[in-house]
Amino acid sequence: MKIIYLITLTLFMQIAATAQLRINSGEEIFVSGTENLYTIESFSNAGKLSIAAGGTATLNGGSASGAGTIKGSSTSNLSIGGTGSSGTYNFDQTTLGTTNVLKNLTLTGTATANLGNALNITAGASPGNVLVGSGATLVTGGNLILKSDSAGTASIGNSAGTISGNVTVETFIPSGKRAFRLMGHPFSGALALTSLKDNIHITGTGGTTNGFDSTLSNNPSAFSFNEATFNGTTNSGWSAFTNISNTIEVGQGVRILVRGPRTQSNLLDDTRPTPQAATLDFTGAVKQGDVNVAMTFTGVGINAGWNLIANPYASKVDIGSIVSGNRNGINSFAVWAPNNGTRGAYVTTSFGSAYIIPASSAFFVQTGSAANFTFTEANKSSAAVSVVLLKTDPFKLNALQLNVVSDDTLFWDQFVLRNREDALETKDAMDANKMENPDVNFYSTTNNNDRFAIDHRPLTTNSVVNLGFTTSSDYHFTFKVANLDMPGYDVYLVDKFLNKQTLLSSSTAYNFITTADANSKGSNRFQLVFAKNANGVNEMNALNFIVYPNPASSEINISLSNANRGIYQFGLYNQLGQELKAGSFNFNTNSAQSLNIEELGMGVYFIKITNGHQTQTTKFIK
Repeated sequence: MKIIYLITLTLFMQIAATAQLRINSGEEIFVSGTENLYTIESFSNAGKLSIAAGGTATLNGGSASGAGTIKGSSTSNLSIGGTGSSGTYNFDQTTLGTTNVLKNLTLTGTATANLGNALNITAGASPGNVLVGSGATLVTGGNLILKSDSAGTASIGNSAGTISGNVTVETFIPSGKRAFRLMGHPFSGALALTSLKDNIHITGTGGTTNGFDSTLSNNPSAFSFNEATFNGTTNSGWSAFTNISNTIEVGQGVRILVRGPRTQSNLLDDTRPTPQAATLDFTGAVKQGDVNVAMTFTGVGINAGWNLIANPYASKVDIGSIVSGNRNGINSFAVWAPNNGTRGAYVTTSFGSAYIIPASSAFFVQTGSAANFTFTEANKSSAAVSVVLLKTDPFKLNALQLNVVSDDTLFWDQFVLRNREDALETKDAMDANKMENPDVNFYSTTNNNDRFAIDHRPLTTNSVVNLGFTTSSDYHFTFKVANLDMPGYDVYLVDKFLNKQTLLSSSTAYNFITTADANSKGSNRFQLVFAKNANGVNEMNALNFIVYPNPASSEINISLSNANRGIYQFGLYNQLGQELKAGSFNFNTNSAQSLNIEELGMGVYFIKITNGHQTQTTKFIK
């Protein structure tokens, strides 16, 4: 006879969590909420622990034995803890992908959990997570599967414990775009290309002779990157894999053409159908702890030092906040956005603010010397992926950002200019060299022929910044102002081809066409020219705040010299536009406020004060 126990939160509050739980043959324990369950003494052959949708079962201590099963759902959670507890946990395989599913699996204390059969960690908009605390051990037995779909991918979070055995990691590739992807893998050993061939076609020279899928041309679809042979052009630095048995090393980024899933027909002929969605799955022992990826510096000139680095974890990673010492002082990175333009494009961003990349992805950095790029478990993140959101550069103070679009929806490229008094007009450490896109490129140029995606330079009245614009196919384009914060200056876009100038504002959209005429593109058509804003001083001091002393050593005082009492928000920024402090001042009770700046290094800073209607930005020196 089947006996079902319905256990509620009230019942668990009345019974000690140290009581032993024995699930006998034919019995089912049903957890309906977030509860502390008892010590597991045993699962008999037909016993079952069911965790309802949204429920959490916490198994504190003891051990699991027998062939009983745990039944979960996409929102069920299982936590296994205690001291010295161990056991094998079997999951209900009645409906694969439905009953053998958990959202979160957590191990704490010194628990050891062996997975006796397949367990899926759910994907989705709120994907699941596996956490193994310090001292705990998860033995996967090759049974752990991190699922992925269009909304999100399950992950292994910040875990100081031990995860042994193989894990299957899925990566979802959306439909609609036949494009190259920059990829990597999260395993502690090399991964053979054959791990991808079961999901997508991998082509290469020699076709089936070298284990590849065969086409009429046998053009390669999988490439590694070599820093020493990169010269700045789109296709330089790439080396095609020569055999399907070639491997992708730990931390190594590669370029893979995804035509669609292997199950889709006609992908290898010349018809090029619109790709359907594909899910890649590959298996191995996941990488944990600190990961050092060696960066080479063997090239020559301004294009030396570019390295393609893969996310080494089965988790999203916040690369934007990786500390300077772990990235050899590199100040910017470039990610590949497959949906930009027609064939994809690079998006260049400064380090220093959150930027989330997914598992199994890769990014470019340019190092100034051979060194390690170091990831830590703390770099793992559960936040939304930035590259999917086409996130733009996060530093907005004293900066201008122009985006290149067409037909209102097609995003091609972007350029960022920042005003920094201590910068050079030629290349310095904060500038980001331009990675060349296959179709459209927008950048600034210098007298030394530098090409910058992010350009830091000191700007004054009558400063001129030359802009380069190239395209593989003449078309109609639009420059859109995505950010404009240049206090005290009017910024004009000069179109020398059409002999016109446009005063930029936050809503500017400048339309233009490139033609067969060489002067309609290249490095001689567009300029930015800076003029003193006659209203700039008044606008900057519209709130009539006074900041003193200036220069300052340990604190600054902010005094309100008019009758505009109220609550004001402030932000403290460095010259890169990074927000160092934020908070509020209450001028209802005191017309002067102080702000401690002892922890700041010597340099130039800005304090920005607003009441929601007016804003004042004031520079001070420490």
